[in-house]
Amino acid sequence: MECLICSKQVSNLSGFKIHVITHLTKKPFKCEICGKGFKRHNDRYIHMRVHAKSQYQAQCEICKKTLSSQHHLNNHIKRHNKEFDFTCDKCNMGFVTRSEFKTHCYKKHSGIKHTCVNCEKTYCDKQALLDHIRTVHENVEPEFHCMLCDIKFKIKKRLRYHNDKHHSDKVKSYICDICGKSVSSPHSLRTHIQIHKGIKPHSCPSCDMRFTTKNTLRLHIRKHTGEKPYECKVCKKKFSQQSSRNLHLKRHSDVKPFTCDICEGTFVSQGVLNMHKKAAHKIILPHSKIIKT
Repeated sequence: MECLICSKQVSNLSGFKIHVITHLTKKPFKCEICGKGFKRHNDRYIHMRVHAKSQYQAQCEICKKTLSSQHHLNNHIKRHNKEFDFTCDKCNMGFVTRSEFKTHCYKKHSGIKHTCVNCEKTYCDKQALLDHIRTVHENVEPEFHCMLCDIKFKIKKRLRYHNDKHHSDKVKSYICDICGKSVSSPHSLRTHIQIHKGIKPHSCPSCDMRFTTKNTLRLHIRKHTGEKPYECKVCKKKFSQQSSRNLHLKRHSDVKPFTCDICEGTFVSQGVLNMHKKAAHKIILPHSKIIKT
């Protein structure tokens, strides 16, 4: 049986019914303890185990992350130490669990591409395509709200990423041997080192510019296409980047949470504060680019 929404093939009717639920937006099964919603009763039942195990907290001594069991802690430490039980024979990436390995092989090497019908952008992962459509093309209200800085997101994954980047107490234990900068994950460290080495594997199809990451290339391409998918709801001004739109919204609200410790001036973001310190106080901050003339 084939799903009419995502074209996935399911072998029987019961499996098909289970699969169709994944496309629903309603989550009628609520956790009585934390209020989290789930699409299926079984998912809620599995979630309740988290509360049952909440008394047990295992903390990683390397990055201070807490995990719900010793088993999860052991696997987590293996990732730090790069003790991989499974290795991809196509790209040599290592994995701790079989499920991680199988997911990687499907997403990266199966050859299956999911194409956006609006802009023809392709994804290896069906969920990544659905997230893209919801974030860029659907005119829906952001429902995931950061409790610390009032920014809202259309998908929960973006909120988690935002919290990890801006509000997390996670120790940045991965240190660059070249400049000493510390980052919070091996992937971030690999990407950072590419900047030092001048490795730019992603080329723009419209000009000669090259970029270190796919995301930087994607944002650059919008300069050629003129695409500005993020709109200010107050003045209707459009932006090519969500971060630029969010920064712009702070100007409407007059929220300036970042204060200069020298002159007590207030600013809408850390980046604007850094530029102020360079221009007004001649302070060169760590990891700032120094342009020689």
